[in-house]
Amino acid sequence: MFFQNIEECCAAYKNIRDLPRNQDRRNYVEKLYNGYAGKHDKNFLTDACSNFQQRFWEMYLWHFLTMNGITLEPFKAKGPDFHFIKNEKHYWIEAIAANSGSGPDAPEEPEFSKIEARRFNDEPILLRIRNAIESKKNIF
Repeated sequence: MFFQNIEECCAAYKNIRDLPRNQDRRNYVEKLYNGYAGKHDKNFLTDACSNFQQRFWEMYLWHFLTMNGITLEPFKAKGPDFHFIKNEKHYWIEAIAANSGSGPDAPEEPEFSKIEARRFNDEPILLRIRNAIESKKNIF
């Protein structure tokens, strides 16, 4: 089971896990996890509680690539999340998703109570994506 009974989790994790209206989403996440279980690092489920978007993206990417004929080798001890060979070339994939950040460079939180088209400043979002990529680059 992907969803664990852990109290201190991010809002996205809790909302999908706990709200009855999200039953279809919860089932979809569990379906993705059934195909991904055992192919991830040992902290995957615990980390998913506080970094749901990042871990969901990792599972989704695994599922998408394997459903499209890519044979992936899962996580080893260190390094990128996935590896595959195609036409005698090696490819490594690190699945990352930027978080929302904090402070003055954090993007605006959308208001879900009303639906409207509006302009927004995309610079904070671009900074978060750049930061996520740079952080992974520094690790490797």
